[in-house]
Amino acid sequence: MYQLLKSVGFTIKDGAEAVAVIRSIQKCDLEKQLDHILKLNEIPTKNMITFGGREHLIEKEIIFKSLQKYQGLKHFNFKSEISNFEKNEILEVFKNQKGASIFVATDNHFHNKKRADLLADGVKSMFSH
Repeated sequence: MYQLLKSVGFTIKDGAEAVAVIRSIQKCDLEKQLDHILKLNEIPTKNMITFGGREHLIEKEIIFKSLQKYQGLKHFNFKSEISNFEKNEILEVFKNQKGASIFVATDNHFHNKKRADLLADGVKSMFSH
């Protein structure tokens, strides 16, 4: 398990961490998250969901299916890079809507690394609006 997770890009120290990762993945299936999504729809919390076409943990079809359960999200679909103009469009969504979902076909699971600037600016925009 450890070697498998390392091979797909996880930075883990040992087998115990690998087991913890697998347990976390098991707790994140759509059916288990549905109640939380419905609760989130009832409160005025901003949301930003980013995901990629090369996601190796969660099939994009499952993510697209779960997005149907969220209310008030504007969806953005990108093939690869996000221009500054497009990034500003995403950030402007938080003025009038509950949030945004952003799909980048060439991205994988690690948005916290590849899209750190978008995520940080998204959080700032959520708190500003």
